[in-house]
Amino acid sequence: MIDRIKELMEAKGLTSTQLADGVDVPRAVVSHILSGRNKPSLDVMVKILSVHRDVNTEWLLLGEGSMYAKNFSSQITSSNSEKAAAEAENLIDTIPRASPSLENIPSGKVVPNVQPAAAQASKTLERIVYFYSDKTFEAYMPG
Repeated sequence: MIDRIKELMEAKGLTSTQLADGVDVPRAVVSHILSGRNKPSLDVMVKILSVHRDVNTEWLLLGEGSMYAKNFSSQITSSNSEKAAAEAENLIDTIPRASPSLENIPSGKVVPNVQPAAAQASKTLERIVYFYSDKTFEAYMPG
């Protein structure tokens, strides 16, 4: 399991600090897991899976199948900009379930638009999220 957590971190470009902060566990917990001192608890694994919903549960827990769940496989590429877009989408998906504080979200990330113009034409606006410097946010859902 430790190797799969490390592989997940590498695939998403996360440091141990970012992983710990992102899943709301103490940094020492992740450090001890990665060093092999402790095995990950079920609580830690559930938190990782709840934040990283694109990750295949069977892969993370049992090492079976591919890293990403089937319904997210279209987002997976070797391009850094597409990885950033997928990470941002996962982050936005967690906002309604999270508290209004955004302490765990890295600031200053800009996510490029990686969709071709033809694909954008068929899209409709779902929501706009404003992030403020005091680590609060507001979501606007049109019509």
